[in-house]
Order: sequence, then C-alpha cells, then structure tokens
Amino acid sequence: AAAFDRLIALIKRTTGDERTKVRTRLIELFDLFDPADPEVIAGRRNLANALY
Repeated sequence: AAAFDRLIALIKRTTGDERTKVRTRLIELFDLFDPADPEVIAGRRNLANALY
C-alpha cells in the first residue's frame, strides 16, 4: 500500500527517536490487516530491509 511505502521511505531518511516513532506506527498499521495479506508481507519485508 502507498501508506506503507511512504512510511518506509521516511524510516530510511530519519534516525533516533523519530525513526522509532515511524517504525512503531507502521507496525501498528500492519496489525490492522490480515498478516497473510500480500501488501502486509511486502511491507514487513521492506521495513526489515530499511532497518538493516
């Protein structure tokens, strides 16, 4: 979803507390959807790539 992509892009550009806040919000959004949803799976994978 576009919202996931926007937040992941923001995670790539931020550090520290701001990055933690965005990451936490993104995880909260993931929890609103079915974990098997392809968009959620892709979003989680992209989040992991952005963090490491």
